[in-house]
Amino acid sequence: MRRGEPVAAALAALLLALAGCTGASEDAGPAPSAAPPEPSISLVPLPEDPPSGVVEADLRQSSRDAARGRVQVWLDNGTGEDLVPTRLTYRDARLSRPVAGERLRDLPDGTERGFPLTLPPARCPVPSGSAARVVPPLVVVELAGEVLRLEVSDEADVLDRYADRACTAQALDRVVAARFLDRVPLSAGSPEGEGQAGELLLRLTPRPGAEGSVLLREVRGTPVLSSVGGPVWRPGVRLAGGDRPVVVRLPVRPARCDGHAFAEAAGATAFRLGVVVREGGRRTVGELELRMSDAGARAALDLALTSCGLGG
Repeated sequence: MRRGEPVAAALAALLLALAGCTGASEDAGPAPSAAPPEPSISLVPLPEDPPSGVVEADLRQSSRDAARGRVQVWLDNGTGEDLVPTRLTYRDARLSRPVAGERLRDLPDGTERGFPLTLPPARCPVPSGSAARVVPPLVVVELAGEVLRLEVSDEADVLDRYADRACTAQALDRVVAARFLDRVPLSAGSPEGEGQAGELLLRLTPRPGAEGSVLLREVRGTPVLSSVGGPVWRPGVRLAGGDRPVVVRLPVRPARCDGHAFAEAAGATAFRLGVVVREGGRRTVGELELRMSDAGARAALDLALTSCGLGG
């Protein structure tokens, strides 16, 4: 039904009702006095927003994207016509090279779609301040017979956080190799089964011949796994080149015990390490993300599920 038809139908029904009243027999006696008319309300359809006339681009990252080492550039097509991208390239001074967009597909008018970008290594040290914006982030969208060069907004600071963490990880790795062991033993004195607690084992190995030092200030938990004493571990462990490897024991328990948390937590075993790295006259203070291996992740999640009484 077209937009005007409901109003026309209602008006026709009203006219028929009025016609029936005026056609009544005179023998029916005097007509009763009419009730005072009720105030009427006119409904006027609101006009639709006109197309913006442009394509807008912004960066977004879900937890699943983060787990896969990627972001997505979203394009909002307000041109008034369908677009068919044949190639998409993201350029950013914080990255070591341009990135090709994946899953290219049509972009109908009035819609927005995300195109995955697998993140390359960051360019370190990270450009900061005005230097980071000399060449703003751009996405180059190639169409049939046309090329769009669009500035990309990043309200959530996705790329800043990625570059900061990637460069902190590079600084740490030059001095110390860090990894979680694949086993997650029970804590001393912990019962087995429901209510049990375990220990994450983080091994720190100084690089042979490396100069400098590392302070492991804290390790942040995940939506599924947490410190026994709260959401953050504070080891305060310091290592220098030439030191022997150490294993940092992190008592762990489930952060939550509902099945939804386990089903949706793509970052369940991705921990953030807060470190201070000193190399010569350079000092790096920041966070990095360290993921458990598949085997370690299974061991940690099995312990948490059993502790919650959700194990099979």
